[in-house]
Amino acid sequence: MINPGLSCVEVWQTTLGVFTSEAPALLYYSHIPTAAMALLLGFFVYFRGGKSLIGKILLLLTGVFGLWSLSNLVTWTNGSSQIIMFVWSFFPILYVALYLLSLYFTHVFIDEKDISNSLKLGLSGILVVLFGTYWTNLHLNGFDLLSCEAMEVDSFTTAYYSLSVGIFFWILVFGIKRFYAETDIEKRKKILAFLVGMELFLGSFFMSSSVATYLDNFELEQYGLFGMVIFLG
Repeated sequence: MINPGLSCVEVWQTTLGVFTSEAPALLYYSHIPTAAMALLLGFFVYFRGGKSLIGKILLLLTGVFGLWSLSNLVTWTNGSSQIIMFVWSFFPILYVALYLLSLYFTHVFIDEKDISNSLKLGLSGILVVLFGTYWTNLHLNGFDLLSCEAMEVDSFTTAYYSLSVGIFFWILVFGIKRFYAETDIEKRKKILAFLVGMELFLGSFFMSSSVATYLDNFELEQYGLFGMVIFLG
């Protein structure tokens, strides 16, 4: 049995650990339906496409998005400092994994082939480094019982947000270069539609998360999840 640790000053009574009438209604609309839609599409493409590479990447991408949404929901509705700290410590890994998989997906979708082994090694290396930080206090250095939030180290948070910005522009530049290099009109339309959807998703996800962290108002994170719906469309 997990030791719940210290409890926050304000604790909500929940059903199944996440459902409570005291939480903002938008919390459930932004987290559960978007995650469910993403996972359903991920499995549909995976099996419909004969378990192709692009189907596998999309399934991983939607799976990571679903895990991030569920983890975020737990931190919103739980009152145990130990549980929140445990879940919160995985946010950088899931957040960066979402951007790395988006980059991988973009390359495979547009070029219609797998990326190089060196690029795979580089992307995997970033995740390995992040996993290594889980056992340190580089990311979290305390817990605020009053606000019921983990206390993040600013320099570490800035580092992984900066990485996500770099990936955002990598995808943008890569997509634009491939768009102008393509001569087939239908392929150009496909690249443009994909690029707009992907960048709106990543942009809204970044803006809501970074602004929420900067203003210490995590209600703003809820709006960033709707970007997944745009991407799926």
